[in-house]
Amino acid sequence: MIVAERYAKALLQLGLERNALKALDADVSILQDTFTASRDLQLFIQSPVISSQKKQNVFTALFKEQLSALGLQFVLLVTRQRRESFLPQIIQAFSSLHLKHQGIERVEVLTAAALDDAARLNLQKVIHATWGNATLMKERIQPDIIGGFIIRQGDRQWDHSIARELKSIRKQLMTKN
Repeated sequence: MIVAERYAKALLQLGLERNALKALDADVSILQDTFTASRDLQLFIQSPVISSQKKQNVFTALFKEQLSALGLQFVLLVTRQRRESFLPQIIQAFSSLHLKHQGIERVEVLTAAALDDAARLNLQKVIHATWGNATLMKERIQPDIIGGFIIRQGDRQWDHSIARELKSIRKQLMTKN
């Protein structure tokens, strides 16, 4: 992950210097969608058998019309350096750094069922009041928490799930016997 973070920091710095963060953010979104959608592309970048030049040719053909010149140059540079297998991690690290640069925190919310609009709005208010900065909330359904929610932000976690409460009650009952 250190390699990915270094490349992501360099890309962010380059975007700042050239006033191209908006274009690079769009490029990263396109790359992320493409890598997520194509298992073949994931296997392609991981293959040590395929030469760096062939990979550069494929990336140029795939992304020449979709990415900015700077975004494509970055992908080709990473490929020339034989670090293309790190591209998905670089993309993820860049997204996180870019959000942090904008003062936005990424927050993951786990719930047992999908949130309705009112619950989502209330939860966003609670998160904003707690952390005090703008947040990008990613929701994930995890039925085994039974009810309530778990909020994860970086290395912090708020667990207000029914599953945790039940475990706590069980533990208390077990220690009393």
